[in-house]
Amino acid sequence: SYDAAISACEKGKQWLHALSLLEVMRSDDVLPDVISYSAAISACGKDGQRQQAINLLGDMCEDGLPPDAIIYNAAISACDGSSHWQHAIFLLEVMRSDSLLPNVISYSAAISACENDAQWQQALCILNAMKSEDLLPNIISYSAAISACEKDARWQHALSLLGTMQDSNLLPDSISYHACISACEKGKQWQRAFGLLDVMRSRNLVPNVISYSLAVIACEKEGCAVVVGSWPLRCDARRLFGTRQRQGYVPWAFLQAREAA
Repeated sequence: SYDAAISACEKGKQWLHALSLLEVMRSDDVLPDVISYSAAISACGKDGQRQQAINLLGDMCEDGLPPDAIIYNAAISACDGSSHWQHAIFLLEVMRSDSLLPNVISYSAAISACENDAQWQQALCILNAMKSEDLLPNIISYSAAISACEKDARWQHALSLLGTMQDSNLLPDSISYHACISACEKGKQWQRAFGLLDVMRSRNLVPNVISYSLAVIACEKEGCAVVVGSWPLRCDARRLFGTRQRQGYVPWAFLQAREAA
């Protein structure tokens, strides 16, 4: 059937084929149904085809088919790209106007759209809106908000969100910690960056090479010849990179810092 074919295109991220099948349906005098549109919009969303997804929403309404929350969520996810966060927030408002309450997936997708354009204030507003509607943000929601703060070097807000996650009985994952470490690097907060590496290890999370590098780069920004040359950080650096040095995974930033010391 057409629905099965379009769903196959959605799973294979073949949005152009999905749109072509919708046109074939119309040429055969077969009206697309909710399943057809849902799969096509999802296919567009998975490939970041924002405008195509929004156009399909309009086509649904013209065909007398009201979109449901799942379809809106797919369209909001399609806005997960640079400078498209306004469209994500707009779609949240359209959902409400259609008497549909955005859910955790809706809000998390909108926060992710804000994250990619470093709209940290908008991301925090959406996070607060979730709580005001008695929706509990999940790890994805918080991680996206932390990443939005990281992109604008808002390390204080990133660390605050990390603490709020823990207060909400959510265990931050590696993505959350890496974003916080990156925020600390951009804010020249090397002590906090190294502290987060220790916290990760204490919770059986393995920092990657990028995380180690960011912590050392934060040291460089504070003046590596002085900071890295100090005894406490020299111990930290050897402890952090000793094993990786033997394995051949020594970040370039660490080599530079070591030479400057």
